[in-house]
Amino acid sequence: MLKNRWATRVIDMVPVALFAIIVLLAMQSPDLQTPARVMVVNAVMVVGSYIFIGNSGILSFGHIGFAAVGAYVSALATMSPRIKSGLLDGAPAWLVAIEINPALGILLGGLGAALVGWVVSLSIMRLSGLSAGIATLAMLVMIQVVVGNADPITGGKNSLIGIPGGTDVYVPLLWLIAICVLAYVFQHTRTGRRLRASREDEVAARSIGIKVTHERRVSFVLSAFAVGIGGALYGQVLGSINADAFYFTLTFAVLLMLVFGGMNSLFGALVGTLVITVLGEVLRRWERGVELFGFMFTGQAGIREIVLGIAMLVVLFLFREGLTRGREFSGLFKKRPQAIRTTVIPTAGSKEKREPVQEEKEAVRS
Repeated sequence: MLKNRWATRVIDMVPVALFAIIVLLAMQSPDLQTPARVMVVNAVMVVGSYIFIGNSGILSFGHIGFAAVGAYVSALATMSPRIKSGLLDGAPAWLVAIEINPALGILLGGLGAALVGWVVSLSIMRLSGLSAGIATLAMLVMIQVVVGNADPITGGKNSLIGIPGGTDVYVPLLWLIAICVLAYVFQHTRTGRRLRASREDEVAARSIGIKVTHERRVSFVLSAFAVGIGGALYGQVLGSINADAFYFTLTFAVLLMLVFGGMNSLFGALVGTLVITVLGEVLRRWERGVELFGFMFTGQAGIREIVLGIAMLVVLFLFREGLTRGREFSGLFKKRPQAIRTTVIPTAGSKEKREPVQEEKEAVRS
């Protein structure tokens, strides 16, 4: 039994290795290097969102706010004092003087987002369902307003440029693997299993003593940390950030990837990120114009959003739980248990009695 359990866990991590291999292969082409790096950063934010959304069943519209916190904390901690003094008029002297290693800045960005997530969770995690989702949306708006108007600290609506980190894909890829391991381990802990039980039936979970609010808070803070890491990587990969980048466009892009692949599994989060990123890149190139067999084919502006929207509707219509149907990779090789057929046997003093037929009794015993 122990061997089977560990074998299942190893199999479930195969998609992470395959995702990394695809990214490394894409990096061999100069035209695909930037999309590959962006896909890794998106995957970190999608998997980070999955830690809370997938395990709790609460759809959060505010997690990109944590990406904004992580991006700005990391950027301000790693940028050169000379650049900060030129961009941030009126910034505190201690903030301008800080300059730490970019790798440490990524971790600091995640911790900053986790701290904000812990404070926010004190109130939001008391809510459930649609109320919690609307509350997270309000959180996103508040963070965006604060970041966009704190001119002396964040530069306001202006962009922060000169963020160190380089164009290397290996650091984001290592962080993605670490976040995937964190997400997978968490969902198999007692806290993760209790949270999943509350996702299926909150009333029943509370009735057997599960502290649903506490379990949600733990998941929310871990998720904020992971998404904050994604925000820090976003700034370092692109080299610049601004407040508008962390708002509705990125929010719906991350949610699209998560729901498209299947928000109830880590496998689904990775599949959704890969498929949507590849499809989006193909459509983007088509909008610019593609030469095929000597003919130039050019799509209309906005065709990318239309096709992605149609693809989302088709997947939700055919696969209600996403492409992976909410299963991990090992679940693809397991047969779903078949329902036992029953036969009605009339008895004296009762209208009917349902019992399994003899063949199914033997199947169950075997």
